[in-house]
Formats: sequence, structure tokens, C-alpha cells
Amino acid sequence: MMKMNEKLGKEIINKLKEFVVSEEKENIGPDTVLEDTGIDSLSLISFIVQIEEAYNIEFDDDYLEEIMLSDINSLIEVAASLMEEGN
Repeated sequence: MMKMNEKLGKEIINKLKEFVVSEEKENIGPDTVLEDTGIDSLSLISFIVQIEEAYNIEFDDDYLEEIMLSDINSLIEVAASLMEEGN
């Protein structure tokens, strides 16, 4: 279980880095809050859609409302649990 989350985490962080334009993107890690990456709302939507398509999951609308205040670790955990459920 932990290995899958580690792999998933690295993949999600790498995908996020494609959408972040600031020089801070090299410092992005599991504890980084999405809002702190400087990602704009359009890029965030594209990022989320890419994750949903890549892992065949769908984030709950309520979670999407609070996602900017979440750290990347939370996003990874939610994605992993959705994958387990077979969403």
C-alpha cells in the first residue's frame, strides 16, 4: 500500500510541476499546499482532469472546492482511496 502511494505521489507531483510556472516548482513536495505553488485556477482544473483521466478516478465536487487549501499529500491520499474503491 505504501509503495503504491509513494509511486502515485511522485507521479502526481511530477504532473503538477508541468503546470507550475514559478521557480518554486523544484521545491514542491508532499507537504506543499496547492495554493502555495502559484498555480492558477485554469491550470489547476487541467491538472485535476489529467489526474482523473490518468488514473480513471473522479474527485468529488466538495473536495474540489477545498483542493487549493489542501496539501499534495491529501490529494495523493484521496486519489489512492478513489483508485482502491474502483471509483
